[in-house]
Amino acid sequence: RFFGQIYVSDVNTSAANLSWTEGPGAENISHYRVEITEHQPFNQTFNQTFNQIFNQTDLFKHIQNLTAGTLYTVQVFPVKCGRDLNPQNISFYTRK
Repeated sequence: RFFGQIYVSDVNTSAANLSWTEGPGAENISHYRVEITEHQPFNQTFNQTFNQIFNQTDLFKHIQNLTAGTLYTVQVFPVKCGRDLNPQNISFYTRK
């Protein structure tokens, strides 16, 4: 199991920085899959949710084109031997 940490920093109205610790057996991890989900509150007619997915070999990702005042959920999956390990999760709001 992956018991690392994920951090969000430098959050503004449209961008944020993500960083995380190495997964177990880091020498065998091919990459990290980063999934970012935007959650917008229910409007009268719709609930919009979209995903951004990145494959990273670094332990850092600058994300941009975010919506001000919006909740984002991030999952970081270490990928080892072609399999996803358990993700680390964090949620944050962008500034209004």
